Amino acid sequence: FDAAVEATDYAFNRNDVVKGTVVQYDNGGCIVDIGAKASAFLPVGEAALVQAQGNSIENLIDIDAERDFEIISEEDENGQLLVSVRRIQYREAWEKVAARQGEDDVFEAEGIAVNRGGAICLVEGV
Repeated sequence: FDAAVEATDYAFNRNDVVKGTVVQYDNGGCIVDIGAKASAFLPVGEAALVQAQGNSIENLIDIDAERDFEIISEEDENGQLLVSVRRIQYREAWEKVAARQGEDDVFEAEGIAVNRGGAICLVEGV
C-alpha cells in the first residue's frame, strides 16, 4: 500500500480546478479533501462570490458535498493548499456578463455606490 501511495502523482498546480469534498468546518474556513497528501483549506473569504456581511462558512458551503475548487496557492510547509470557490464563480459570472453584452441584452443591476464618474453596479455578482 505504501508503495502505491508513493507512486501516485500529486501534481497540483496553482489555478488548477479540482474536485473536492468539504470534510470539516474549521476556524476561518473549512477543510477540503482534494485527493492530495494533505487536505486543502478553503478560507471563508473564498467560499462564495457574493457574501452577506458576517456570513459563516456553514451558510456558504455544504459539508460532504463534492464540488469544484480552484487551487490558489502553492503547498505550505505542511503540504496544505489553499482553494477557492469564489474565483470559479467570478470567472463564470464574468463570462455571462460578457455574453450578455455581446448580445446587446438588457438586464437589471444593483447599484452599490456612486462616485464622480457615475455609479458602481453589481451584475451577476461582478
